[in-house]
Amino acid sequence: MTDMAGWLALHGVTAAQCAALIPASAALPRPDDPALPPVGLWAEVTAALARALPDVAAVLTRLGAAARVDLAPDPVRFPRAFTLADDGSGLPFVSCPLQGRLSDLLRLAHEAGHACQYLAAGRADLAPILRETAAHLAEEALCDARATPDPTRRAALLALLLWRRERVVRRHADALRAALTQPGASYDYGWNYPPAVTLASLVRQDAGLIRRVLDGRITLPDLIARIAR
Repeated sequence: MTDMAGWLALHGVTAAQCAALIPASAALPRPDDPALPPVGLWAEVTAALARALPDVAAVLTRLGAAARVDLAPDPVRFPRAFTLADDGSGLPFVSCPLQGRLSDLLRLAHEAGHACQYLAAGRADLAPILRETAAHLAEEALCDARATPDPTRRAALLALLLWRRERVVRRHADALRAALTQPGASYDYGWNYPPAVTLASLVRQDAGLIRRVLDGRITLPDLIARIAR
């Protein structure tokens, strides 16, 4: 996959279907992001997600207990968070530089969504829009009352989630719209984010679809068809 035509073919969707998944964008003021000690956060986040996502709780619990994570990677070599499907032991590897802020919980939830999907699916060759949908679903799940019972913290996380999401859409939506009219446009991973944001918001109310996205057992055309019902 090197261009827009290949990206659409990989996902099994048309340019029009993809365009319909690009959310509108409106700048939001930056919310408070209070300090949060970076201690024990991976276990905290995976446990919180397991409460909010009972259908994949066993996978999340295993990740919390056994997955290898690096929360202080070399900032020059690894400035951005990422998740590998298999560290050689059969478990995902997570690298996520923490900032000592509440928003670290959302960053970790995002990577936990990737790790959960990789482990549940048992493979790495997942369509990238669906990979990012799983990650954004996990961010949303962290803002669920089951995951974060304290209403003050939950409200703060939700404000940060919406702000982070708007930044992602504003950064990538226009480029994706333009590329959708050019089948030969060179592939940009950023194309995956705007549709994933929309899909995560739509899927969030359907426990069955959440499970199928997080266990990597649904195609994008099938997901779109089920949402449209």
